Amino acid sequence: MLKLIFKSSGGDLRLDADRLATASDLETAVVISLFTDQLAEHDEELPFGESDRRGWCLDHTLPKLPDGTPDRIGSKLWMLKREKLTPETVERYREYVVAALQWLIDEGAATSIEVKAERVGNTMIALSGRIIEADGPYDWAFNIDTETMQPERG
Repeated sequence: MLKLIFKSSGGDLRLDADRLATASDLETAVVISLFTDQLAEHDEELPFGESDRRGWCLDHTLPKLPDGTPDRIGSKLWMLKREKLTPETVERYREYVVAALQWLIDEGAATSIEVKAERVGNTMIALSGRIIEADGPYDWAFNIDTETMQPERG
């Protein structure tokens, strides 16, 4: 898999010594799962000033889940942009990450997922976790600026 990195303008592919850098399949799955904007439902309140429900351009092509609801790519972390960082908001960050990664367990790619979310200063959230898969644990960490929603490796 190709390695995705983040810049102020969004995600990009990384070059190492004039070659495209690679990452593990699980690392790529985590990055896409967390930092692709999942479609907001019609009854969900959007962040102040937002009218776009976002979503992935091919959401309509995804199959239905066993319960009949549409499958979705990504997370709803974007919906927390500029939220005041109360303990409840920090917990919502954690819940959105767990929900975005749940498919790894549902599809059998992981057996368990642990997620931590912590406030760092006035505008930063530190997200970290461990995913247990057949090859062993995969640890990850990102810091997110809650005003711009730009992630960086933790």
